[in-house]
Amino acid sequence: MVEAAIPWERLGALDYEALRAKPDSNAVAAYRAWCEVPGYDEATGFDEQKAPVPQHKPDKSLWRQRYRLGAFAQANGLTYSFRSNPKRWPGMLTELPRRWGGNFRDLSKIRDVLEGSSTDGRRFMACAMELTQCGGAVTGRDIIFNHFTVVAVQTGIPTKQAYLKHRLRKHPDAQDPVEGNFSLDNLFHTIWTPMPEEKAAQYRGTRRVLTPELLELILRIAPGHNLFLSGDWLYVMKPYSFRGEDKKNADPDVLRERFEIAAQLGPALAEAKATLANRPRQQPNPTGETKKQRKEQERQRRNSAEADKRAMAFVEKMKQQYLDGGGQAR
Repeated sequence: MVEAAIPWERLGALDYEALRAKPDSNAVAAYRAWCEVPGYDEATGFDEQKAPVPQHKPDKSLWRQRYRLGAFAQANGLTYSFRSNPKRWPGMLTELPRRWGGNFRDLSKIRDVLEGSSTDGRRFMACAMELTQCGGAVTGRDIIFNHFTVVAVQTGIPTKQAYLKHRLRKHPDAQDPVEGNFSLDNLFHTIWTPMPEEKAAQYRGTRRVLTPELLELILRIAPGHNLFLSGDWLYVMKPYSFRGEDKKNADPDVLRERFEIAAQLGPALAEAKATLANRPRQQPNPTGETKKQRKEQERQRRNSAEADKRAMAFVEKMKQQYLDGGGQAR
């Protein structure tokens, strides 16, 4: 497939006819024969255009879906992959250590990936993800399988990793719109108890990308979605129930919703990057003091200066009283 540079606004007007048309059975069979490789291990190979030969009766509907998605990608200058290597995407883990030894494996499964590049050089993708949250036990009782439909856009703004889970109700006491609409969570750990300072630092880090204007846009065009920031990528993630929902990856209406979100996020993220570039740089802090420590030191300096003024005023008053009493100042 030949990938073309696509203007952001065109993502809102892609051609979905290939997803609506009924594919020819002979064409689907030829496509499947080209993709299936005997002995191929999809758990380790990560050749995105290959698939293992199944040992059981093949799922014809799966190959029809793959064929339609491939045709859709070719018609719109995108690339399509059955699945993608998690190592390609910032923040997507492949394994985590168990508390009592060994590793949890295959934590990130990224399927039906449609990706492309914009005319400004930033990339985007839409896919379905199955991510595993685990707490470190051997029994597996604390393992949770989460499923998302995902739109990811390259921001061009490197940030620290943060997973923001959409609040069902806005936090009534939050002064910041990010904290008011999202709570911090961990995408892969069920047990995560950060210190308040760590949470505050993570919220501050998200504001490099999530300007008030961008956040307002996200809440309007992607209500109920979670956000994941990692590297210079923003993942907009909508949780869904897995049963039967995976077939919607080739649904024209579902894909239109994803790409319309990307079409509006692209220019908005460019504005956020420009806003960040125009901000005045903070003065360097060679002493390593925290903001709270600097405020306390400034308060102490002010109090010391006021005490000096009061002492000088008292000295001048006593001097004047001495002169008025007939004494002589030396």
